Amino acid sequence: DGGGGMEEMELMIGGLAGTICKVAALPSWDVLDVKTAIEDATHIRRKQQRLLAGTVELRDGQALGTLIIDSPAHLTLLLRTLEQADWLDLADRDWSQLLKAPTEAWADHEVVAAAVARCGWALKHASPEVQSHYDVALAAVRQTGLALQYASPGLRADPEIVLEAVAHCGRALEFADAKLQADRRFVLEAVRRNGRALEYAWDDFRADREVVLAAVGQCGCALVGAATDLRGDHEVVAAAVSQDRGALIFATGELRADSQFKAFLGSLPVPSTPKPELEEDDQPVVRRRSSSTFFFGRRRSEGNAGLSGLLGKDGALMCEMANLGLPVAPGFCISPEDQESERPGSPWSPDSVNGIVKEALAQVEEATGNFFGSSASPLLLSVREGSAVQAQGPCRHLSNIGLTDAIVDSWTSRENPRFIWDSYRRLIFGFASLIKQLDMEPFEQALLAVKQRLNEKCTLGRQHEDCDIPKKDLQELVELYKSFYKEQAGEDFPQDPYVQLAEALNVLHHRRHSVAQQEAEPCEVETSGSIAIVQAVVFGNYDSESATGVIRVRSTEGGLAQLGGEWLANAQR
Repeated sequence: DGGGGMEEMELMIGGLAGTICKVAALPSWDVLDVKTAIEDATHIRRKQQRLLAGTVELRDGQALGTLIIDSPAHLTLLLRTLEQADWLDLADRDWSQLLKAPTEAWADHEVVAAAVARCGWALKHASPEVQSHYDVALAAVRQTGLALQYASPGLRADPEIVLEAVAHCGRALEFADAKLQADRRFVLEAVRRNGRALEYAWDDFRADREVVLAAVGQCGCALVGAATDLRGDHEVVAAAVSQDRGALIFATGELRADSQFKAFLGSLPVPSTPKPELEEDDQPVVRRRSSSTFFFGRRRSEGNAGLSGLLGKDGALMCEMANLGLPVAPGFCISPEDQESERPGSPWSPDSVNGIVKEALAQVEEATGNFFGSSASPLLLSVREGSAVQAQGPCRHLSNIGLTDAIVDSWTSRENPRFIWDSYRRLIFGFASLIKQLDMEPFEQALLAVKQRLNEKCTLGRQHEDCDIPKKDLQELVELYKSFYKEQAGEDFPQDPYVQLAEALNVLHHRRHSVAQQEAEPCEVETSGSIAIVQAVVFGNYDSESATGVIRVRSTEGGLAQLGGEWLANAQR
């Protein structure tokens, strides 16, 4: 009994010319299941179908049992044009392509609903009527909190919609109806959902002790939005710092210099992981938690800026940028607690990497359409460290993880071969330097020799850079690099992508312990260790129209709030 004992419902599907088909449905079905059954019976595409019960159009996600009571039930089938069906396809695949569609597309409820499910910012382009639909606005703010600014005025006065938006982005409070912004009870609930909303509350609430305490209790760094006198209040700052040590930088200088407050900081427990269980050989038992990885990308994330104590500043801000709708390359953070749960020494192995990050890696693969270790459609990863407080020494960063001889040979037959060989060269060089810490002089001299040879051949006196090295010379460099690697490391360069990833994560694990052993000043915020940030590689070295760089929102000279930065063409970080 495929229906699990539930009684079937008979649906009579009709149109202008009479009955089109009959469908035997189950109450557990949703509207999309009904459309699938109609497609099987009539070959009318699901995305061309619009079903009405009376004058009310049924939405795909609605449960059939909550909509229809009588059996047989009569539903009306209206057909979309092929163009309208194509709009739905675009909304599912790449909503930005809908910007080229006629304005009618943005007045179509289902099309906009599909678009905002992919990116809340799409609500900006919807017709005023669709912007006033509750379910569309709710889907938009759940995907991107700042989409609230494009909802209708009536929905921006709806407490449930606004609280959902604030939970995803504190700044959404700025776009709420003025009556809600002036309601103390509402603001109190908003900062309990997301403490960072305090920064966008009215001045009266930023000076309200109860509101501020609620905000810093949810996110320690919400202290930045408190009034000056409260940022010098022992109880308020203590609550913030207890939640997130990094919040100390927002306290007033007078309080930070106070001897009693210094004593309080010294009494705070150092964050630690529970003592692991031991096996019979006195080695810790491996325990993994699915919550230890935090995905970000596709304009959403499982983390936010309020988790800097767990994910580090870099990881938390990466998640926040994804939440804000910025086109962040997909990836995930691995908390230091998770790195500690393996056996000491070398916590990561290819098997443990495959098991622990499997779910997060699958999300990255889905977001990019590429697959880690695949020759047909390879996904390359970068691994870098992020910490709650900037650690001493250079940041460790390795890109192009996942390239192997077999993948390179297969990929170069379909893609720009020069950039693939250049990426492989960079991987081997970085792996030898950062992971194995080999003597890099032979590698550097080989690269220099290739560029000098190219310079000598050039009759125009051109000085060649890395981006000017042709494919054939890059292939030779790769072979030289692999021979240098084997000579010094005593083994071949690893041809298993999971071995490469495990080795990179191990380096961050050892880095964590070396940082933890450093002595800290009595009143300084301590680090919580290194957080691993694993991210899909974006190829700035693809061709002359690609680049890598950095953008700053404040000037490095004087700290003025203005955009700046630098970039380098045909290069990779």
